[in-house]
Amino acid sequence: MLKTNLVITRYNSHHRFDFFQENYEAKYVMLNNCILSVLEPRAAEHPYGFRLTHNGISKEFFCDQKEEIELWHSKLRKYCIQTNFEEEYQLIKRLGAGNFSAVYEGKSLRDEQSYAIKVIEKWEILGSAKHMV
Repeated sequence: MLKTNLVITRYNSHHRFDFFQENYEAKYVMLNNCILSVLEPRAAEHPYGFRLTHNGISKEFFCDQKEEIELWHSKLRKYCIQTNFEEEYQLIKRLGAGNFSAVYEGKSLRDEQSYAIKVIEKWEILGSAKHMV
């Protein structure tokens, strides 16, 4: 179960999320290229949760309060890949493009702020990697 104690540390050039197991054993999850997913509420003692997935390995975290999950999500989304981009942002117009990405003007649906959003086409990068032998 989570407690509102946000422990995100920098380790070399990477960020990691430190936590304790139920037996108080210290653990961590490297956040670079980690996928963050908010879980659907469930009928359980701790109904709210999120999942961090890296290289196919997932760790789920749960708590009692929806507000606590929203706080964790707001902090972790700065470092993780988000699976709910369309729920969080609206793309307004394309500003520019490169070989594997495009930059858009976008707006946060939470705070109405404008942002420059870089969209990277993963399939194009993976496809070009086949030709870089």
